[in-house]
Amino acid sequence: MAFDRALHRAAWRNPTPGLHSLVFAVSDGEITTHQRLQIHVTLGDSGPRFISHPATRTRQRQLYTYHPQVDSNNSNALAYTLVEGHQRMHVDRQTGMVTWIATDTGPTLINVALRVSDGGRQQTQRFQIRLVEGNSAPIVISEPIKTARIDSLCIYTLLATDGDTLVYTVACVSNRSPAT
Repeated sequence: MAFDRALHRAAWRNPTPGLHSLVFAVSDGEITTHQRLQIHVTLGDSGPRFISHPATRTRQRQLYTYHPQVDSNNSNALAYTLVEGHQRMHVDRQTGMVTWIATDTGPTLINVALRVSDGGRQQTQRFQIRLVEGNSAPIVISEPIKTARIDSLCIYTLLATDGDTLVYTVACVSNRSPAT
Protein backbone atom coordinates (compact mmCIF):
# COMPACT_ATOMS: atom_id res chain seq x y z
CA MET A 1 0.00 0.00 0.00
CA ALA A 2 1.16 3.50 -0.81
CA PHE A 3 -0.15 6.49 1.16
CA ASP A 4 0.27 10.09 0.00
CA ARG A 5 0.03 12.32 3.10
CA ALA A 6 -0.34 15.50 1.05
CA LEU A 7 -3.34 14.17 -0.91
CA HIS A 8 -4.60 11.94 1.96
CA ARG A 9 -4.84 9.13 -0.61
CA ALA A 10 -4.12 5.43 -0.26
CA ALA A 11 -3.53 3.25 -3.32
CA TRP A 12 -3.05 -0.49 -3.46
CA ARG A 13 -3.67 -3.51 -5.66
CA ASN A 14 -5.55 -6.42 -4.11
CA PRO A 15 -4.05 -9.67 -5.40
CA THR A 16 -6.45 -12.00 -3.61
CA PRO A 17 -10.19 -12.10 -3.08
CA GLY A 18 -11.38 -11.89 0.50
CA LEU A 19 -11.96 -9.40 3.26
CA HIS A 20 -9.21 -6.79 3.72
CA SER A 21 -9.20 -4.59 6.86
CA LEU A 22 -7.63 -1.13 7.11
CA VAL A 23 -7.40 1.50 9.82
CA PHE A 24 -6.65 5.13 8.98
CA ALA A 25 -5.83 7.81 11.54
CA VAL A 26 -6.33 11.56 11.37
CA SER A 27 -5.14 13.88 14.14
CA ASP A 28 -5.38 17.59 14.84
CA GLY A 29 -2.37 17.41 17.17
CA GLU A 30 -4.44 16.81 20.29
CA ILE A 31 -7.18 14.36 19.34
CA THR A 32 -6.89 11.41 16.94
CA THR A 33 -9.81 9.84 15.09
CA HIS A 34 -9.55 6.36 13.56
CA GLN A 35 -11.53 5.13 10.58
CA ARG A 36 -11.79 1.36 10.40
CA LEU A 37 -12.97 -0.21 7.17
CA GLN A 38 -13.23 -3.53 5.45
CA ILE A 39 -13.05 -4.00 1.70
CA HIS A 40 -14.48 -7.13 0.16
CA VAL A 41 -12.41 -7.99 -2.94
CA THR A 42 -14.52 -9.75 -5.58
CA LEU A 43 -14.13 -10.95 -9.15
CA GLY A 44 -17.13 -9.15 -10.67
CA ASP A 45 -19.27 -6.02 -11.03
CA SER A 46 -20.88 -4.65 -7.88
CA GLY A 47 -23.48 -2.30 -9.42
CA PRO A 48 -23.74 1.44 -8.71
CA ARG A 49 -21.52 2.79 -5.97
CA PHE A 50 -21.13 6.16 -4.30
CA ILE A 51 -17.78 7.80 -5.03
CA SER A 52 -18.45 11.12 -3.26
CA HIS A 53 -18.33 12.04 0.39
CA PRO A 54 -20.95 14.10 2.24
CA ALA A 55 -20.15 16.87 4.67
CA THR A 56 -20.96 15.61 8.15
CA ARG A 57 -21.24 18.88 10.04
CA THR A 58 -23.65 21.78 9.80
CA ARG A 59 -24.97 24.56 11.99
CA GLN A 60 -28.50 25.63 12.95
CA ARG A 61 -30.26 27.62 10.19
CA GLN A 62 -27.46 26.90 7.69
CA LEU A 63 -28.36 25.26 4.36
CA TYR A 64 -26.91 21.75 4.16
CA THR A 65 -26.42 20.32 0.67
CA TYR A 66 -24.91 17.10 -0.63
CA HIS A 67 -24.79 16.22 -4.32
CA PRO A 68 -23.70 12.57 -4.53
CA GLN A 69 -21.54 11.24 -7.34
CA VAL A 70 -22.12 7.64 -8.36
CA ASP A 71 -20.07 5.26 -10.49
CA SER A 72 -22.33 2.95 -12.49
CA ASN A 73 -21.25 0.32 -15.01
CA ASN A 74 -24.43 0.49 -17.08
CA SER A 75 -26.44 3.19 -18.81
CA ASN A 76 -29.67 2.74 -16.83
CA ALA A 77 -31.12 5.84 -15.18
CA LEU A 78 -30.30 6.16 -11.51
CA ALA A 79 -33.00 6.75 -8.89
CA TYR A 80 -32.30 8.11 -5.41
CA THR A 81 -34.28 7.54 -2.22
CA LEU A 82 -33.80 8.98 1.26
CA VAL A 83 -34.16 5.86 3.41
CA GLU A 84 -33.38 7.60 6.70
CA GLY A 85 -32.93 11.24 7.64
CA HIS A 86 -34.49 14.24 9.35
CA GLN A 87 -38.20 14.72 8.56
CA ARG A 88 -37.46 18.04 6.84
CA MET A 89 -34.61 16.64 4.75
CA HIS A 90 -35.27 16.36 1.01
CA VAL A 91 -33.66 14.32 -1.78
CA ASP A 92 -34.19 14.89 -5.51
CA ARG A 93 -35.04 11.44 -6.93
CA GLN A 94 -33.22 12.06 -10.21
CA THR A 95 -30.07 13.93 -9.14
CA GLY A 96 -29.71 12.68 -5.57
CA MET A 97 -29.20 16.24 -4.24
CA VAL A 98 -29.88 16.24 -0.49
CA THR A 99 -30.97 19.55 1.08
CA TRP A 100 -31.86 20.43 4.66
CA ILE A 101 -31.95 23.37 7.05
CA ALA A 102 -31.84 22.50 10.75
CA THR A 103 -34.38 24.85 12.31
CA ASP A 104 -35.43 23.02 15.46
CA THR A 105 -33.61 22.08 18.64
CA GLY A 106 -33.94 18.34 18.10
CA PRO A 107 -31.09 15.84 18.19
CA THR A 108 -27.56 17.07 17.47
CA LEU A 109 -26.67 13.92 15.48
CA ILE A 110 -28.82 12.99 12.47
CA ASN A 111 -28.54 9.55 10.87
CA VAL A 112 -28.86 9.62 7.08
CA ALA A 113 -29.20 6.76 4.60
CA LEU A 114 -29.27 7.62 0.90
CA ARG A 115 -30.01 4.81 -1.58
CA VAL A 116 -29.20 4.75 -5.30
CA SER A 117 -30.65 2.17 -7.68
CA ASP A 118 -29.94 1.45 -11.34
CA GLY A 119 -33.17 -0.53 -11.73
CA GLY A 120 -31.53 -3.81 -10.73
CA ARG A 121 -28.85 -3.29 -8.15
CA GLN A 122 -28.66 -0.70 -5.41
CA GLN A 123 -26.31 0.69 -2.81
CA THR A 124 -27.01 2.64 0.36
CA GLN A 125 -24.64 5.30 1.66
CA ARG A 126 -24.97 5.81 5.41
CA PHE A 127 -23.59 8.81 7.25
CA GLN A 128 -24.32 11.12 10.17
CA ILE A 129 -24.68 14.89 10.20
CA ARG A 130 -23.69 16.60 13.43
CA LEU A 131 -25.00 20.02 14.46
CA VAL A 132 -21.83 21.60 15.85
CA GLU A 133 -20.59 24.45 18.01
CA GLY A 134 -16.93 25.04 18.95
CA ASN A 135 -13.93 22.67 18.60
CA SER A 136 -14.17 18.89 18.63
CA ALA A 137 -12.36 15.78 17.34
CA PRO A 138 -11.80 15.52 13.58
CA ILE A 139 -14.65 13.85 11.73
CA VAL A 140 -13.86 11.58 8.80
CA ILE A 141 -16.22 12.55 5.95
CA SER A 142 -14.99 10.22 3.23
CA GLU A 143 -17.04 7.11 2.55
CA PRO A 144 -14.66 4.15 2.23
CA ILE A 145 -14.92 1.77 -0.66
CA LYS A 146 -16.27 -1.59 0.41
CA THR A 147 -15.59 -3.79 -2.60
CA ALA A 148 -12.84 -4.11 -5.18
CA ARG A 149 -11.99 -6.48 -8.01
CA ILE A 150 -9.03 -8.82 -7.79
CA ASP A 151 -5.81 -7.29 -9.17
CA SER A 152 -7.49 -3.90 -9.62
CA LEU A 153 -5.90 -0.70 -8.37
CA CYS A 154 -7.77 0.65 -5.34
CA ILE A 155 -7.55 4.33 -4.56
CA TYR A 156 -9.12 5.84 -1.48
CA THR A 157 -8.89 9.50 -0.51
CA LEU A 158 -9.29 10.03 3.23
CA LEU A 159 -11.08 13.30 4.00
CA ALA A 160 -11.86 14.77 7.39
CA THR A 161 -13.18 18.07 8.74
CA ASP A 162 -11.88 20.06 11.67
CA GLY A 163 -10.93 23.65 12.38
CA ASP A 164 -7.26 22.77 12.88
CA THR A 165 -4.50 21.49 10.57
CA LEU A 166 -4.86 17.73 10.23
CA VAL A 167 -2.26 14.94 9.93
CA TYR A 168 -3.30 11.77 8.05
CA THR A 169 -1.72 8.31 8.47
CA VAL A 170 -2.39 4.62 7.88
CA ALA A 171 -2.65 2.99 11.30
CA CYS A 172 -3.12 -0.69 10.36
CA VAL A 173 -3.54 -3.01 7.34
CA SER A 174 -4.53 -6.69 7.54
CA ASN A 175 -5.92 -9.38 5.22
CA ARG A 176 -8.26 -12.31 5.78
CA SER A 177 -8.29 -14.46 2.65
CA PRO A 178 -11.13 -16.94 2.19
CA ALA A 179 -10.52 -20.45 3.49
CA THR A 180 -9.50 -22.97 0.83
